Amino acid sequence: MDTNLKQKLIESRAGGMAGVFEINTLSFWYDGLKDTDGNDTEIYMYNANMYTNRNDNGIKILTATLENGVQVDFLNVPFEMTEPDITTNPIPELKITIDNVGMLATDFAEQANDNNKAIRVTHRLYLSDDLTAPATNKPTIFWLGSVQDTDFNMSAVCSFPLFANRQFPKLSYTTAKFPGLSK
Repeated sequence: MDTNLKQKLIESRAGGMAGVFEINTLSFWYDGLKDTDGNDTEIYMYNANMYTNRNDNGIKILTATLENGVQVDFLNVPFEMTEPDITTNPIPELKITIDNVGMLATDFAEQANDNNKAIRVTHRLYLSDDLTAPATNKPTIFWLGSVQDTDFNMSAVCSFPLFANRQFPKLSYTTAKFPGLSK
């Protein structure tokens, strides 16, 4: 764990930073996801009713800066998140349940499924007193796996990319590419 984050969390949890709390955020992306203007986009959401502003439509939003310096609006969509356990399971899993407010989760999942696209899920942690960057140096990136959808919520299991399925070495050493191998 990043030492700055660890220290901030220790201070926050110990009450050293009175009134400061953690804000967990999730963003969802797949190749080809567009906003209403046709621009590439992600869906950003957070779950912290204590820290809210409202936009012109009365929707609770959180404006924060991503790790690349871009400022975005996170929608307040209630979700539960169970971080990966330390287990013998070779692939750590993040379990999330998202309330299906306005069918946002279902519509997004159906659109990605219709386009046969893999969905990237990015977890960022912010502290309420500093929204200028995530509290961690790098966000944690998962890929959406199994999804169960009801009228009330969407549950999903996310996992890290499977590095074990990658070819190593990346190059195929053949005599056609490397004639010196035949000598």
